[in-house]
Amino acid sequence: MAGKEEYAGIVSLLAPHKTDSERNTTLMNAATNSHAKTIEVIVGHDYGFGDSHGRTALMIAAQEGNLETLRALIEYEKGLKDNNGCTALVHAARVGHRDVAKLLIIHEKDAAGWTMPMYTAALEDTDMVSQRLDEKDQRDKQGQTALIITAQNGRGETVKLLMKHENGVSGWTGLIYCVS
Repeated sequence: MAGKEEYAGIVSLLAPHKTDSERNTTLMNAATNSHAKTIEVIVGHDYGFGDSHGRTALMIAAQEGNLETLRALIEYEKGLKDNNGCTALVHAARVGHRDVAKLLIIHEKDAAGWTMPMYTAALEDTDMVSQRLDEKDQRDKQGQTALIITAQNGRGETVKLLMKHENGVSGWTGLIYCVS
Protein backbone atom coordinates (compact mmCIF):
# COMPACT_ATOMS: atom_id res chain seq x y z
CA MET A 1 0.00 0.00 0.00
CA ALA A 2 1.29 3.47 -0.84
CA GLY A 3 0.93 4.66 2.78
CA LYS A 4 3.65 2.24 3.82
CA GLU A 5 6.20 4.18 1.73
CA GLU A 6 6.85 7.93 1.70
CA TYR A 7 5.03 8.78 -1.56
CA ALA A 8 2.96 11.74 -0.43
CA GLY A 9 1.82 12.86 -3.90
CA ILE A 10 0.61 9.44 -5.00
CA VAL A 11 -1.00 8.78 -1.65
CA SER A 12 -3.03 12.00 -1.86
CA LEU A 13 -4.71 10.65 -5.00
CA LEU A 14 -5.32 7.15 -3.67
CA ALA A 15 -6.02 7.72 0.00
CA PRO A 16 -9.59 8.72 0.64
CA HIS A 17 -11.34 6.05 2.69
CA LYS A 18 -9.43 3.00 1.40
CA THR A 19 -8.91 0.28 4.00
CA ASP A 20 -7.26 -3.13 4.22
CA SER A 21 -8.77 -6.28 5.76
CA GLU A 22 -8.13 -4.96 9.31
CA ARG A 23 -9.83 -1.64 8.42
CA ASN A 24 -6.48 0.19 8.46
CA THR A 25 -6.61 3.32 6.33
CA THR A 26 -3.74 4.81 4.36
CA LEU A 27 -3.44 7.40 7.13
CA MET A 28 -3.06 4.64 9.74
CA ASN A 29 -0.37 2.93 7.68
CA ALA A 30 1.47 6.24 7.33
CA ALA A 31 1.25 6.70 11.13
CA THR A 32 2.54 3.16 11.73
CA ASN A 33 5.53 3.88 9.51
CA SER A 34 6.13 7.43 10.84
CA HIS A 35 5.57 9.16 7.49
CA ALA A 36 4.73 12.66 8.71
CA LYS A 37 4.90 14.25 5.23
CA THR A 38 2.37 11.79 3.86
CA ILE A 39 0.14 12.41 6.86
CA GLU A 40 0.25 16.18 6.32
CA VAL A 41 -0.91 15.67 2.71
CA ILE A 42 -3.81 13.28 3.39
CA VAL A 43 -4.98 13.94 6.94
CA GLY A 44 -7.67 16.39 5.86
CA HIS A 45 -9.36 13.68 3.77
CA ASP A 46 -8.76 10.55 5.81
CA TYR A 47 -9.05 11.22 9.55
CA GLY A 48 -11.31 9.98 12.32
CA PHE A 49 -11.64 6.39 11.15
CA GLY A 50 -10.99 3.42 13.43
CA ASP A 51 -9.39 0.09 12.59
CA SER A 52 -10.97 -3.22 13.64
CA HIS A 53 -10.22 -2.28 17.28
CA GLY A 54 -11.42 1.30 16.87
CA ARG A 55 -7.87 2.70 17.00
CA THR A 56 -7.31 5.87 14.98
CA ALA A 57 -4.13 7.02 13.27
CA LEU A 58 -3.38 9.25 16.29
CA MET A 59 -3.64 6.28 18.64
CA ILE A 60 -1.29 4.30 16.41
CA ALA A 61 1.16 7.23 16.32
CA ALA A 62 0.97 7.43 20.12
CA GLN A 63 1.81 3.74 20.41
CA GLU A 64 4.69 4.14 17.95
CA GLY A 65 6.04 7.13 19.91
CA ASN A 66 6.79 9.40 16.94
CA LEU A 67 6.28 13.05 17.97
CA GLU A 68 6.45 14.47 14.43
CA THR A 69 3.73 12.10 13.25
CA LEU A 70 1.70 12.82 16.35
CA ARG A 71 1.87 16.59 15.81
CA ALA A 72 0.55 16.16 12.26
CA LEU A 73 -2.51 14.26 13.56
CA ILE A 74 -3.34 15.74 16.94
CA GLU A 75 -5.66 18.55 15.86
CA TYR A 76 -7.69 16.16 13.72
CA GLU A 77 -8.12 13.18 16.03
CA LYS A 78 -7.63 14.37 19.62
CA GLY A 79 -10.17 13.07 22.10
CA LEU A 80 -11.40 10.15 19.98
CA LYS A 81 -11.80 6.78 21.70
CA ASP A 82 -11.21 3.21 20.57
CA ASN A 83 -13.60 0.29 21.16
CA ASN A 84 -12.45 0.10 24.80
CA GLY A 85 -12.96 3.81 25.48
CA CYS A 86 -9.22 4.59 25.38
CA THR A 87 -7.76 7.74 23.84
CA ALA A 88 -4.35 8.22 22.22
CA LEU A 89 -3.11 9.50 25.59
CA VAL A 90 -4.05 6.23 27.27
CA HIS A 91 -2.27 4.27 24.51
CA ALA A 92 0.90 6.37 24.93
CA ALA A 93 0.84 6.09 28.72
CA ARG A 94 0.35 2.33 28.65
CA VAL A 95 3.46 1.75 26.53
CA GLY A 96 5.50 4.31 28.46
CA HIS A 97 6.04 6.99 25.80
CA ARG A 98 6.59 9.90 28.19
CA ASP A 99 7.21 12.64 25.59
CA VAL A 100 4.15 11.62 23.60
CA ALA A 101 2.00 11.46 26.74
CA LYS A 102 3.19 14.90 27.85
CA LEU A 103 2.13 16.38 24.51
CA LEU A 104 -1.20 14.55 24.47
CA ILE A 105 -2.10 15.38 28.06
CA ILE A 106 -2.59 19.01 27.00
CA HIS A 107 -5.24 17.92 24.49
CA GLU A 108 -6.84 14.79 25.94
CA LYS A 109 -6.43 14.55 29.70
CA ASP A 110 -10.17 14.48 30.43
CA ALA A 111 -11.42 12.45 27.46
CA ALA A 112 -10.73 8.93 28.78
CA GLY A 113 -11.72 9.56 32.36
CA TRP A 114 -8.22 8.88 33.66
CA THR A 115 -6.98 10.93 36.61
CA MET A 116 -3.54 12.47 36.82
CA PRO A 117 -2.35 9.65 39.14
CA MET A 118 -3.43 7.11 36.51
CA TYR A 119 -1.32 8.77 33.82
CA THR A 120 1.66 9.32 36.07
CA ALA A 121 1.41 5.76 37.40
CA ALA A 122 1.31 4.31 33.88
CA LEU A 123 4.42 6.35 33.07
CA GLU A 124 5.99 5.25 36.39
CA ASP A 125 6.47 8.77 37.66
CA THR A 126 6.48 7.63 41.28
CA ASP A 127 7.24 11.11 42.65
CA MET A 128 4.19 12.61 40.95
CA VAL A 129 1.99 9.69 42.04
CA SER A 130 3.07 10.15 45.66
CA GLN A 131 2.02 13.82 45.46
CA ARG A 132 -1.46 12.85 44.22
CA LEU A 133 -2.36 10.02 46.62
CA ASP A 134 -5.51 11.90 47.65
CA GLU A 135 -6.94 10.81 44.26
CA LYS A 136 -5.82 7.17 44.61
CA ASP A 137 -9.21 5.44 44.74
CA GLN A 138 -10.71 7.14 41.70
CA ARG A 139 -11.69 4.91 38.80
CA ASP A 140 -11.63 5.34 35.05
CA LYS A 141 -14.62 4.55 32.83
CA GLN A 142 -13.67 0.85 32.88
CA GLY A 143 -13.54 0.77 36.69
CA GLN A 144 -9.76 0.66 36.92
CA THR A 145 -7.72 2.51 39.55
CA ALA A 146 -4.15 3.79 39.23
CA LEU A 147 -2.94 0.59 40.92
CA ILE A 148 -4.68 -1.63 38.39
CA ILE A 149 -3.31 0.35 35.44
CA THR A 150 0.18 0.35 36.93
CA ALA A 151 0.14 -3.38 37.74
CA GLN A 152 -1.02 -4.25 34.23
CA ASN A 153 1.93 -2.30 32.83
CA GLY A 154 4.53 -3.86 35.12
CA ARG A 155 5.61 -0.60 36.77
CA GLY A 156 7.27 -2.10 39.87
CA GLU A 157 8.15 0.87 42.09
CA THR A 158 4.85 2.60 41.48
CA VAL A 159 2.93 -0.63 42.15
CA LYS A 160 4.70 -0.92 45.52
CA LEU A 161 3.74 2.64 46.42
CA LEU A 162 0.11 2.30 45.38
CA MET A 163 -0.36 -1.11 47.02
CA LYS A 164 0.23 0.55 50.38
CA HIS A 165 -2.67 2.90 49.71
CA GLU A 166 -5.29 1.13 47.59
CA ASN A 167 -4.60 -2.61 47.75
CA GLY A 168 -7.82 -4.57 47.35
CA VAL A 169 -9.96 -1.53 46.55
CA SER A 170 -11.73 -3.57 43.87
CA GLY A 171 -11.67 -6.91 45.67
CA TRP A 172 -8.61 -7.97 43.68
CA THR A 173 -5.06 -7.46 44.86
CA GLY A 174 -2.32 -5.84 42.82
CA LEU A 175 -0.75 -9.29 42.47
CA ILE A 176 -3.81 -10.63 40.69
CA TYR A 177 -3.66 -7.77 38.17
CA CYS A 178 0.06 -8.32 37.62
CA VAL A 179 -0.49 -11.93 36.61
CA SER A 180 -3.81 -11.58 34.80
